[in-house]
Amino acid sequence: MNRPSCRRRWRAWLGGVLALTGLVLAQPRALAQFPPSEPLRVPESNFPDGYGLKGGRYTFAATSPARTFHPFFSVGDPTSQQAAALAGVARFPALLDGFFGEPIRLTGGMAASFEVELGVPDVRVVMRLRRGLRWSDGEAVDCQDVAFTVAAHTDPRYLQASGAAGLMVGGRLPGFACLDGEAFAFSFPALVDVGPYLIQLNGLTLLPQHAHQAAFDDGTLTQEGYWDAAFAGQHPERLVGAGPFRLNSGTPGRDWVFERNPYYWKVDGRDAQLPYFNAVRMVEVAAYGQALMGFRGGDLDKI
Repeated sequence: MNRPSCRRRWRAWLGGVLALTGLVLAQPRALAQFPPSEPLRVPESNFPDGYGLKGGRYTFAATSPARTFHPFFSVGDPTSQQAAALAGVARFPALLDGFFGEPIRLTGGMAASFEVELGVPDVRVVMRLRRGLRWSDGEAVDCQDVAFTVAAHTDPRYLQASGAAGLMVGGRLPGFACLDGEAFAFSFPALVDVGPYLIQLNGLTLLPQHAHQAAFDDGTLTQEGYWDAAFAGQHPERLVGAGPFRLNSGTPGRDWVFERNPYYWKVDGRDAQLPYFNAVRMVEVAAYGQALMGFRGGDLDKI
């Protein structure tokens, strides 16, 4: 249920722009402009209502609480998954983008390019990160982050929680190697279908090494409380990702405010950095009736 003034922007976001709302925040973190040196340009066809304008506000309701922002555990809980995606720490970023139906058509995401080398006994997929990529805290993204991601997902301590066990083929997990600071290669047995297997690989949420290394080392990466809602409310700046937004503030059981990520790596056809909106606020409500009252009262743009 949408307010008429918000329909256009909401459809644009659902269409792939991920350009959610803006909110004037008290003492926000600086939103310094950061045009990546090699951004991903989103084609005009992805904007069904045309290009947007920067600014505005968008507030929506969630009828269940966000319990965790953990990249592994937020999957399966709709509100947690939505909150983690908005914070840019789960389901973002993706190395590849594209159409995953039949036929599978893959294009670059955070990886500017990829090349499949068919061989025996292994297939090798070489990718190269876009130049100038940064995490939401301004730290550079490089091959070591991808290497850490693979290690964290496939470490025996975390393998079941990460879901990477599904990548096991013939008793082995995919191989990985950094070729330089931006280029890297996956290898896996040639007996698998390359397209579907690439989609599985692409489902691994990239993890910033500097944000998770300590927890990985001491075995607490999947410990209860790590990156849960209470932690996020107390330390929003420590939730580092690479999606269009980052967590600015939040109170479990009340609301979460996500501000525009100034280091986001997508632009529109005019080279305007996405998302268009500065922030989005997710309000947690106890029941649909409460959300409906907020919508009718003008406090919510969507329920």
